Amino acid sequence: VSRITSISILILLILSLADSPHRAIAIHILAPAGGDLSDPFADLVVGVPYENLYEATSEISSAGMLHVIFGYPQGLGPQDNEIWDQDMDFSQDKVESGDGFGYALASGDFNGDGRFDLAAGVPFEDIGTGPGAKRSAGAVHVIYGSNSGGFTPANNQFWHQNSPDVQGTAEDFDNFGRELAVGNFNGDDYDDLAVGVPFEDFEYG
Repeated sequence: VSRITSISILILLILSLADSPHRAIAIHILAPAGGDLSDPFADLVVGVPYENLYEATSEISSAGMLHVIFGYPQGLGPQDNEIWDQDMDFSQDKVESGDGFGYALASGDFNGDGRFDLAAGVPFEDIGTGPGAKRSAGAVHVIYGSNSGGFTPANNQFWHQNSPDVQGTAEDFDNFGRELAVGNFNGDDYDDLAVGVPFEDFEYG
């Protein structure tokens, strides 16, 4: 019942956005984790990349936010729902206007602990500070699943094209993290993450 309800909501959200000129929301279903018999119900993650955040008297426009809505025997429910944004303690980056946190979403078991982990694209994230900052170079947050259910701020990761061992270099408007996909690309016991960089420039000669 929970899985059917989740898929129905997913279809309704897609249809409601079909005529929108901007991508206003990203949605992702977390299927039940294999072997986790205590919670066999699928959950729903909703990205709201143009959500405004507020600090004291200032507004941070289009910073972005994630909603995690959990599945129960009666379907999706409001109990224990989670909200994540880059202004929380887990974040390894300062929240900024226009970041678009949650523009793209993908889930997998990246550390092999049997719990779903979440990758959230921030394609309009600036990398670096000051005059040398690369505007909208893009980044990806990885938030890991908790043994007690839901997600945990512990051991989160922040990836971009200036991260160690990531090929390429962060450049203005690359949009690293605009699209995400998960698969076991090398056949080991861990899921892997593919990150789209749709506006990457290549130079020859």
